[in-house]
Amino acid sequence: MHDPDFPRVLTVEPTTRCNMRCAMCVKSSMDPRASEGDLSLDVFKRLESCLPHASRVIFSGVGEPLLNQQLPEMIAFAKRHLPPESNIAMQTNALLLTSENALALVDAGLDTVCISLDSLDATDGDRLHGAARIKAVDHAFKYLGDASRTLGKPLRLGIEVVLMRGNVHALADLVRYAFERGANFVLVSHVFSYTAEAARASLFNPNPPEAMEYFEKYEKLAAAEGLSLEDYYRILWKVGKTEEEKRLMNLVRLMQQDANAHGVWMNVKSLFAWSGADTHELDESLARAKEAAVAYGMELSLPEKSARHERRCGFMEDAATFVGWRGDVSPCHFLWRDYQCVMDGEPKRVHAATFGSIATAALEDIWRSKAYREFRNQAMAYEYPFCSSCNGGPCSDITNSLNPFQEDCVGFTVPCCHCPWPVGQLACLS
Repeated sequence: MHDPDFPRVLTVEPTTRCNMRCAMCVKSSMDPRASEGDLSLDVFKRLESCLPHASRVIFSGVGEPLLNQQLPEMIAFAKRHLPPESNIAMQTNALLLTSENALALVDAGLDTVCISLDSLDATDGDRLHGAARIKAVDHAFKYLGDASRTLGKPLRLGIEVVLMRGNVHALADLVRYAFERGANFVLVSHVFSYTAEAARASLFNPNPPEAMEYFEKYEKLAAAEGLSLEDYYRILWKVGKTEEEKRLMNLVRLMQQDANAHGVWMNVKSLFAWSGADTHELDESLARAKEAAVAYGMELSLPEKSARHERRCGFMEDAATFVGWRGDVSPCHFLWRDYQCVMDGEPKRVHAATFGSIATAALEDIWRSKAYREFRNQAMAYEYPFCSSCNGGPCSDITNSLNPFQEDCVGFTVPCCHCPWPVGQLACLS
């Protein structure tokens, strides 16, 4: 039984330093002048009072955990204080794994390793995980498997794939590759639009199926009247519309009113953009990956193809908290740091939300603070709007182009309305 006075899942950032520069990574959109560093063992040990109440510790962040030389000691310290049934996991690009540090990590108590892997094609170079360095990933799987067998300690192995237009065709091959190297699971996520390039590579439809249903319904009604919804934006600002054009404008208004009356909000421009999207390759790829996973007996976690109408936040529902390399405490991946991204084609700045630092205060005191409790309560209420379904967005309150976020259009002070996790776009090791 989890004690609500303590977080249940601790995601800890061992370092912000990395030995790769991936185009789809948040590091590509962070201020290059931002200081980087490693979490010290002394600061990590300040988690001691919360570890007995936790079910998982996950070593992850914007850096490569293996660059922190004290990582095995952190794992061993966590293992001594966690409950027996708990799990210690690490997300890694695996390029620095050797037979020696694999033995040290498994011996210290590491239970799960998730290797970032997006391509098996060497021609993808250094843009994607794996790719030109796939031999190093091969060796990493071998070292980890050998360490597990040598020490007689079970180790869950898996890969995380960031799904994009450039690698969607290879998903089933990635599942097969992981299985052949002893992996137990495959975790798949859409790409986060940190840059305009990443936004163009995304296969995620930001419109919920419920909104698409209303759009398709009124497409048929328009066709029955000899009209085409495709003409809407051509005539939207036209002065002196014909009677036929006025009928089309009225039909689009009725569509929005009909959807809104049933609790469905619509971004009409986005619906137009996605209405004719060809999803055949994505559908086929996901189906082949499912077939491969079933055949190999592997766990496969796939993301949503389009935004969920009903939001769910795994971070809030798992009672997770995030500790940065300095010890700063944040509520989720989305608000862990300052960075830029792209939202509905517009540049957006995200400001980190922090509630204190374990360097100066106990984590349980930060967790129980009024500000942090109110944040979790608002986020868990799921009453905030979904900005990608807004016709007027993204507004300056959301893009933070003028000032940092203060509240959304209905008055909530948590910036969850434009987070890609609750709608099913992104997934991460949890």
